[in-house]
Amino acid sequence: MDLRELLGLARCRRRLAVGAVATLALAALAVVFLPGTVADSAEKLAGADRRWLLLALAGFLASAVSSAGIWHEGMAAAGRRASLADACARYGVGSLVNSFTPGRLGELARVALFSQTVPEEGRGWATGGGVAAIVAARAVAMAVALCAAAAFGAVPVWVVGTLLAIGAAGFVAAVAARHRVQSSRLERLLAPFRALGNDPKRSARLVAWALAAAAARVVALAATAAAVGVPSAFVVALILLPALDLASVIVVTPGNVGISSGMTAVALASHGVALPLGLTAGLAIHAAETAVGICFGLVGTLALAPVPPPVRTRLALSATAAISAAAFLAIALTLRPDLV
Repeated sequence: MDLRELLGLARCRRRLAVGAVATLALAALAVVFLPGTVADSAEKLAGADRRWLLLALAGFLASAVSSAGIWHEGMAAAGRRASLADACARYGVGSLVNSFTPGRLGELARVALFSQTVPEEGRGWATGGGVAAIVAARAVAMAVALCAAAAFGAVPVWVVGTLLAIGAAGFVAAVAARHRVQSSRLERLLAPFRALGNDPKRSARLVAWALAAAAARVVALAATAAAVGVPSAFVVALILLPALDLASVIVVTPGNVGISSGMTAVALASHGVALPLGLTAGLAIHAAETAVGICFGLVGTLALAPVPPPVRTRLALSATAAISAAAFLAIALTLRPDLV
């Protein structure tokens, strides 16, 4: 193990330690200062509408698949040659890592996994350009979604303007990248933008995947809010969309536990939703999104696992059977709530 790997392992351990301490601190604060609120939220969560929760799970899953599509198109512009299914697997592993670690280590895992499918020459710079194109596409999609929120007065107009500026920067880079530069590193960095600028269909697919991911996430957030009885669920979803994205940037606890729920409660409280109900919505959103991330990540890990094809087939069949049984049980309990 060389010095770089040792330093990376040390940073990982440091983040995990900080995350563990932060989780314990949040738990202690909740027990000391919000015992009644947490108990009330847990009681409301137990009575959530299961049909809405199933729709939320489907929405989060659709958002995950669409997000994998964004990475698929963005990294294809960087020279990646692999299928959408492979992109789903690699994206899913990142979701699984994010579900259990602090500091968005899953994003680093995604970059590392996707970079393996990019041509070796200038791989790091090309991957960076692909990630930049992905960020620009997601900013455009987020701006489109938040235009409705700004119309309701739920989001400041400057937020939409900032996101549109990021998207415009990506467009300018795609146009400017048509002219080659002398620096080989800068050339590889701009190569994904050149590929997108020279292929409007690929650019349209990239933005379409980003719009689909944002739309599916809005549906999932609205369904979760409706499941716990939050009024004006669609408007609430538009409010939570940028708030949860902000929470994902400042992750200090494993799986963002406590942070996303608290951010949800604070965002909803600023719009007249009571703290217990807002905390219930935050807990439900975190639970649903984490469940989808873990399942999606386990399937992706299985798909990428270096095991012989017969063993992988048996594992896939076993996992499919287990997931099917769980889905059947969830549907049965939804249609017959008197069974519990």
